[in-house]
Formats: sequence, structure tokens, C-alpha cells
Amino acid sequence: MRVLSTAIALAAFVSVAFAPGLHAEESLSGVLVELHEAGRSYLLQRDALLADDSLRDEALALLMEHDDWRVRHTAELLRALRLRPDVHAIVSTVEPAYDRAGRPRFDLPVMRDPDARAVVVERLLHADEPAPVRAALALSLVGLRADWDRLQIDLLSQEHAREVRLILVSSMRRAGTPAALSGLALGLADEDAQVRAEACRSVGWRSDGELWSEQLVEALNDGDPEVRAMAARALGWRQIDSAFESILPGLRDDSADVRLHSLRALSRLDGGATRDLAAVVELQSDSDARVARLAARIIAPRSP
Repeated sequence: MRVLSTAIALAAFVSVAFAPGLHAEESLSGVLVELHEAGRSYLLQRDALLADDSLRDEALALLMEHDDWRVRHTAELLRALRLRPDVHAIVSTVEPAYDRAGRPRFDLPVMRDPDARAVVVERLLHADEPAPVRAALALSLVGLRADWDRLQIDLLSQEHAREVRLILVSSMRRAGTPAALSGLALGLADEDAQVRAEACRSVGWRSDGELWSEQLVEALNDGDPEVRAMAARALGWRQIDSAFESILPGLRDDSADVRLHSLRALSRLDGGATRDLAAVVELQSDSDARVARLAARIIAPRSP
């Protein structure tokens, strides 16, 4: 009953907000934020707004350029519901397909329709979906519309599920530099080690990865070995020569993966200097066969 009362009150507020003489745009933006933040009453509030004749499509179109992403998204969604109800009907109910690894994927052509984006976001935020399905929804947003990377950051900033954050951080490999600076800063500082490691991988893939060189060097001291390993790998991939000394301790790390990626990174940065390191000579006898083989290959050029 309380949920229904909230929806009725919101619909009444919308009607008042568009009364002559009031600041309609500011009033409606507040209503859209309230809808975005609604919990169990979301569907009732959404449908009440859609049914209100005072809510004009022209006003929604203006708010699709609002500074607050919650307003932009909700305005885009309401407009799509009115103009493309067929897209909403399909996207809001379509079941994912599963790849050979058992991961859900949304591959229908309709998912690439620009008008589907707001519906995908609505389902991601408000439908009661398992985290792997929500991650697949996030993946389907990559490249959808010119500002897709900006949207991914907005979603990342409020996402609680690790599986979804992993996808959002991974998508930063393809993002424009302004968006990636914000998105990867969030990823590198994430509370979950898997997300931090994925952020390091994403930096390593980017041609402008040197922009994150300081954060990667800091990540070499992370408490999680996967993060340390991926930070060393990214520094090597991006040829961050200034990181050579910072990577050196990784050759004696307790984790074999850290030793392996540190050795590879150093060899990429300066093969000659790496070959002369006493630690590399010792690594030829490493307990991990991968590390021992790599150290032997690096040392081999010294042999007559």
C-alpha cells in the first residue's frame, strides 16, 4: 500500500511541476532522480509517470542532455518507452544465450539498436537478475552510442557486484582517454583484488597506458599477488622504462606469477641489464618451471 501511495504522490507532483510559471525542467529532473533511486516502487512510479499527460516528450528530450547521468538515463528511458515500446518489450524480457564456458551473452541484433540502450540500463539497475546476467547486460552496452564509455563510468561508480565491475573495468580498454582516466582510477582503487588486477590488464592494453604509470608502480606493492603480477606485466607491455627499478623486487616475490611477469617486464624494458642481474641467474633454478625456463632464455645469449 505504501508503494502505491508513493507512486500516486509522484504522479501528482509531476502534474504540479508542469503548471505554468514553475521551473518545469528543474522540477522534472528531481522527479527523474527520485525514480532512478526508487527501490521496490520503481515500476509503479515509472508507469505513473508514463501515464501522466503533462509529461511532454519535448521536456524529456531536453533532459537527455542534463549534467546528472541519472536524469539523462531516465529521460532517455521514458522517451524510449513511449516511442519504441516494441524494443522495450523485447529487451526487457529476452533470455541470454550461453557460450561454451557457460557465460551468458546477449547477441540478438535488437541489443545493438541505439534505442535499446536505456532499456538495457534499466534492466541492469532495476531487474532482479543474477550477477552473471547483469554482467552480460553491461557487456552489451560497450560501443552502443558515442558516449557509451561515459555511461560505463557512471554505472561503475555505483555498482556493488564484482562480476559487473569486472566487465565495466575491462571495457575501459576501448574507452576514450577522458573516460578511461576516470574509469580506470576507480578500477585500480577497487576494494576487490580481481577488479584491481583487471584494471591493470586494461591499462596494459591501451596505447596511452603510460598515463597510469604511477598507479601501476603503486600496484606493484599491492597485497594481492595477481594485482602485483598484472601491474608488472602492464608496465612491461607499455614500455615504462622508469619503472625498471620498481619492478626488480618482484623477482624475489613469494608468488611465482609475480616473479614470472616481473622477469618478462624487465626483459622487455632492458634485456641487457636484466641479463646481468644476479637474481636472474638464481631464477634459472626457480621452483616454478616457467620462471626457470624464461630466466635460462634470458641468460642464454651470454653463452659462447
